[in-house]
Amino acid sequence: MKKFSPDDITRRLAHLPCPTYAEDLPVNLRREEIKRAIENHQVVIVSGETGSGKTTQIPKICLELKRGVNGLIGHTQPRRIAARTVAARISAELNSPLGQAVGYKVRFADKISAVPISN
Repeated sequence: MKKFSPDDITRRLAHLPCPTYAEDLPVNLRREEIKRAIENHQVVIVSGETGSGKTTQIPKICLELKRGVNGLIGHTQPRRIAARTVAARISAELNSPLGQAVGYKVRFADKISAVPISN
């Protein structure tokens, strides 16, 4: 992966989307606990019911912690359509065009900018 220059990092910080959260999703009720776990541990496993918000909210929590500034927040999906759909959903929730703050990379098809998180 490309290493970002100090100017790139400054620009990425300046254009970092400010996540908002749907409080009715169960994962958001534990958001502060999840943030602390991510800050304090290299690996965090979050388990919850289908529909609890894990897929869409955890990447936004990581973004709030500025985890995507010096690199990328990776999010895996088992299917190509799921990868595109999840990226589109998170990008919509962040009010950011797909391919800027949020993109996807699947075999033979990418939607990501050279320096994501920019205007």
